[in-house]
Amino acid sequence: MDRGGNLYGTTSAGGAGCGTVFKLTHTGSAWVETTLYTFQGGMDGAMPQARVVFGPDGTLYGTTTYGGSGAGTVFNLRPPATFLPQHPLSLERDRALPLHGWGGRKRARLRRPDV
Repeated sequence: MDRGGNLYGTTSAGGAGCGTVFKLTHTGSAWVETTLYTFQGGMDGAMPQARVVFGPDGTLYGTTTYGGSGAGTVFNLRPPATFLPQHPLSLERDRALPLHGWGGRKRARLRRPDV
């Protein structure tokens, strides 16, 4: 949730079938969904199954289960529209197929891994 009370999340098969990142805005007595990014299934990733988290600068960070090098991706998204795949994950190198996203620590450090 951001400071304005908007909720953010992912779908694993929405959009073009590879998942989306979305924002829910409360308007009156209803919630309005806005798709922030639609995954294409290539180097950008596919099937995000975990929550997204905010970095200290307001950037959203998340993971996908597939895409990238085959074992998912780490991505960041600066609303409203700037998407950057940060790191393609590899089963051999990263031992990754992220299903649970980021840990629950309030002060977790986000850093770009050496690629």
